[in-house]
Amino acid sequence: RLALRFGPKRIVPIGLLLMGVAIIWVGTQDADSAYFGPIVSSMVLMACGLALVTSPSSESVMGSLPREMAGVGSAINDTSREVGGTLGVAIIGSVFATTYGPKIVELLTPFNLPESALSAAEESVGAAFAVSEQVGDSTITDAIRVIASSAFLDGFQAACTTVGVIAILGSLLAYRFLPIKTSTAEKLGV
Repeated sequence: RLALRFGPKRIVPIGLLLMGVAIIWVGTQDADSAYFGPIVSSMVLMACGLALVTSPSSESVMGSLPREMAGVGSAINDTSREVGGTLGVAIIGSVFATTYGPKIVELLTPFNLPESALSAAEESVGAAFAVSEQVGDSTITDAIRVIASSAFLDGFQAACTTVGVIAILGSLLAYRFLPIKTSTAEKLGV
């Protein structure tokens, strides 16, 4: 209803902005953050933003086409969404990996662990925890776990900031390029 009344040019950018702010907000949390405070609140904000983006952006594609092109429009819309999701996951994973890997190697190097242990810890937090179990010294085990958790949070925060900034930039692009009203809204006289 909001999209029909105000048009995608207003609604979609607001949704993308909400999503960007929410993901940056969740990225500011740490291991000690309360789940039912800022984390749930940021997820609710993200969901509200997603709700404002999904249908109006699809309507922008479908509403701009003549009825006989609906199948092609739907295919392009679905393909765009799938490619966007895939690229998003690739970007998030790349940013995370380029932050987490070097950080954990840098912080674990003073422990003089075997190269195979460093390589394993660089692969994932779970592997780093497994490496910590093999050390045999509880003080070092605890230190490795703290380091792995810290490196994970650094990667998570970098990924969230990157994705949040991309969403905010997307809101500016949506505002610039989306139509004020879709043809569906015009047909309904809204």
